[in-house]
Amino acid sequence: MKKKKIAVVGAGAAGAAAAINAAREGAEVVVFEKQESLGRKIAASGNGLCNISNLEISYKNYNGDNPRFVQNIFGRFSLESTRSFFLSLGLPWRERQQGRLYPYSLQARTVCDVLLDGVIRAGCEIKFHRCVESISYSKNDKFTIITAGKEKYLFDSVILACGGKSFAGLGGSDRGYHLAISLGHSVTELVPAIVPLNIHDKSLRRLEGIKWDVALTAIIDGKKKDFSTGEILFTKYGISGPVTLDISGTVNRALTSNKTAEIHLDLFPDFSHEQLLTFIKSISDDRTIIKTLETVLKKRMPEFFLSHLKIAPSRKANSIKESELLQLVDIFKGHILVPGEPRPFAEAVVTSGGVPVSEVYPNSCESKIVNGLYIVGELLDIDGDCGGYNLQFAWSSGAVAGRAASKPSS
Repeated sequence: MKKKKIAVVGAGAAGAAAAINAAREGAEVVVFEKQESLGRKIAASGNGLCNISNLEISYKNYNGDNPRFVQNIFGRFSLESTRSFFLSLGLPWRERQQGRLYPYSLQARTVCDVLLDGVIRAGCEIKFHRCVESISYSKNDKFTIITAGKEKYLFDSVILACGGKSFAGLGGSDRGYHLAISLGHSVTELVPAIVPLNIHDKSLRRLEGIKWDVALTAIIDGKKKDFSTGEILFTKYGISGPVTLDISGTVNRALTSNKTAEIHLDLFPDFSHEQLLTFIKSISDDRTIIKTLETVLKKRMPEFFLSHLKIAPSRKANSIKESELLQLVDIFKGHILVPGEPRPFAEAVVTSGGVPVSEVYPNSCESKIVNGLYIVGELLDIDGDCGGYNLQFAWSSGAVAGRAASKPSS
C-alpha cells in the first residue's frame, strides 16, 4: 500500500487539524500557507483568549442551507474527540461563562503554538509564504498545485482549508472559493457574519459608547427568525456587542436577499410588559420623568427614548398619562431598529455562505465532483453562532477530512 501524499491549503484551525490527523494516519503531508505564520485568525480570536469550543454543541447553533450537516461531522469527530486531540498536543482547556471553552492559559497564542508544534511533530512539511495560485486535476487521479512563485507540486489528494473572506487584515480572502470554483464547485452568496450592524436611524448616535444588557429579535419579512440576549454596544454607526454579533448573520443574509429586516430591541428582557408598567409606576413621583428614568437606565438613554415619543423630559413623572406610560413601556420592550447595508468583511469574524454542503460527502467532506478533493471549515456553507461554534466546526471538519484523505491508495 502506497503512502498518500496530501496537500493542505491553509494553516488555520481546519487546516492544522486536517494536517495533524492526516499525518498521524500515515500520510505524507505538505501544508501551504500564504502568511508567515500558522493560525493568525486563531491568535486574534476571542479577544486574544481563543474560545476553542462550547459544551453545548448542536446543529441549532449553525447556519447555512443545511445546518444538520454538522451532525454527520460531529458524529465522527465530537467535542470529546476535540478535547482528546488537544490533550494529545499538550493543551488542557477550561470552561468559563456560558459553557465556552478556552485554553487553560487564556491565551490564543498558546493554541497556535501547540498546533504548530503538533504539525511539526506529526512530520508535516510547512511551506509559509506560499500562496496557491492554481490547482488542476488529471485523469490519473493526481493534483497539480502551482504557487504564485510558479513552484509546481503533485499530490494524491488536496484539502482546501483556506478560510473565508473575514478578517482580511489577518489573511482572509476569497482565494479558497476561487480554487473550489476552478475545480467545478459552486459558491453561494458570501455574507459577513458575527459583525456589527449599521442602523438607519442616525439619532441612535446619541447613545454611542453605552453598553446595556438587552434582548434582540431579528424579524425577517414579518417573521421572527433569530433571537439573542446579552450585552449591546451602541456605536456611531449602529450597534455592536455580543448580542448584535449573534443575530448579524441572519440580518445580513436577509438584506443581501432583498428581504425586509427589522431588529426589535428590548431594554428590559427580564420584565414582561405588565411588570415593567407596574415598576415604572412604582418609581414615578414628583421628580421629572427624565430624573426618574435615569435611576433605572444609563444617562442619555431616557432622553433618547422620550424624544421618540415626544414626551418632554421636564414633565413630572407622576403627571405622565397612562396612555403615555404604555407607549413608554412599548418602546422600552420593542424599539424597532432598521438595519442598513452590511458592514465590510474586514470587520466580520466569519463568512456566511460558501461551497454548498450538498456538494461534499457528509461523512468525509470529500468532493462529490472531484475524487480526492476535500473542502473544510469556513469554505463550506456553514457558519456558527458566537461562542466557539465556528472553531469547533473547523477542528471537526478538518480532522474528519484529514483522516479520510489519508486512507492509503492501492
